[in-house]
Amino acid sequence: MDSSDSFLGWLAGIVEGEGHLQCYRCPTGFALRLRVTNTDTQLLQACQDGTGAGDIRLRKRQNWALCGDWVVTGRRAQWIIRMLLPYFRGRRRSDAELFVAFPILGQGGRPAHRGGWWHGPFVAITRAIIYQALRGRRSQQ
Repeated sequence: MDSSDSFLGWLAGIVEGEGHLQCYRCPTGFALRLRVTNTDTQLLQACQDGTGAGDIRLRKRQNWALCGDWVVTGRRAQWIIRMLLPYFRGRRRSDAELFVAFPILGQGGRPAHRGGWWHGPFVAITRAIIYQALRGRRSQQ
């Protein structure tokens, strides 16, 4: 990832203006997603090239311009947001802090961080609390 201040500041502005952080339910529990949506595919490609992460998904609706999403999930999304955290302000910063704090489990519900403090019931409760906090922010908007 390009860790220069200018790139990180630029990417934080893009995420703050055009992106959103998602916490959603999936068959294994919860998942995290960073998504930036824009009609400028070069902008999306710059996000992907600068971070070395994520996929670009293009879609075209009838009578609409071509639109694309740069999508990063899981630990990589957390890693990117952790790098951008100092550049966020206001509501986006508090959302990003919750996003970074969200415990990620590995396959089959086992801790993704071996030897750390992530343990079954604690992780489940923490995830549920953070999930509810993020949902509460969305319903207040």
